Amino acid sequence: MMSVSRPGLAIMTLQFKVGGPVYFILNNLMRSDGEKTLDGRDHNFWVYELYRIDRASFVPANADRPGFPKWVWYSNRDNHEETTQLTSEQKAKLMKKHRAEFP
Repeated sequence: MMSVSRPGLAIMTLQFKVGGPVYFILNNLMRSDGEKTLDGRDHNFWVYELYRIDRASFVPANADRPGFPKWVWYSNRDNHEETTQLTSEQKAKLMKKHRAEFP
């Protein structure tokens, strides 16, 4: 496993099975950006996404493995659980906006 990081982004590589594709887990810090969360407050979330190389392109691969993308509420306590603060629709909307800002 290899990892690379910069403020707000971390990258790790892994293989789920011998001879299988190499995956990259990208970790971004994202805010709720005006989306109404379950408790009605703005929050930040760690978002873990899966990518892989397909020919010469770096492509999203969240559909390859269950549990991706994973959204974890950034809080002052240890937390590794998928957030319930956002709906699936809100997560998709925020992800689309994020990808448009950072293609």
